[in-house]
Amino acid sequence: MKFACIQAEKATFPVTVLCRVLGVSRAGFYAAQRRPVPPRVTEDARMAAQIAAIHQASRRKHRPFVAVSCALFTETLIESELFG
Repeated sequence: MKFACIQAEKATFPVTVLCRVLGVSRAGFYAAQRRPVPPRVTEDARMAAQIAAIHQASRRKHRPFVAVSCALFTETLIESELFG
């Protein structure tokens, strides 16, 4: 997540400053740039595109689509919200 932030902001701020503020090393940032994209990230992006397409094809397409990362919530909270 930090490396993605650095990647997004490196045109605006120096990489050295971004790394210092986010508490990561420059070497770590550049090493991450050379690593292949993990299969999980590729699959998540594919699934997100499918979900967005399903929403666009639904009757609710005129309402906002809100993407939520379930990793941020406990399993019991998700169950209680979905199933009452």
